[in-house]
Amino acid sequence: MSKANILRPSHIIPDDAQQEYWAVVEHCIREFHPKCSASALKKLDELQKKLMNRPLEEFELFFHAEPFDVACDLASHQLNVENHMKRYLEIRDEENVQIP
Repeated sequence: MSKANILRPSHIIPDDAQQEYWAVVEHCIREFHPKCSASALKKLDELQKKLMNRPLEEFELFFHAEPFDVACDLASHQLNVENHMKRYLEIRDEENVQIP
């Protein structure tokens, strides 16, 4: 998980779902954007902290974004998910995402 690993109480997005979401984002950064992973992971920590200060509804709505797209945004490198769909689905659908 990201160093920040910030969770926010929510009746809509439980803690375990938040943890899995952030783990998938982090895994996607490491897997699909290895050359810029250090800077993207720093941005991930900053994003998690920023979301803590947003209204709860906005915080909850954020989790509707695909983790793959969030990883691409943080890496400032947009990829076509269709070209990486098989691996992305494997990452996303793992029960316990393990970050290397």
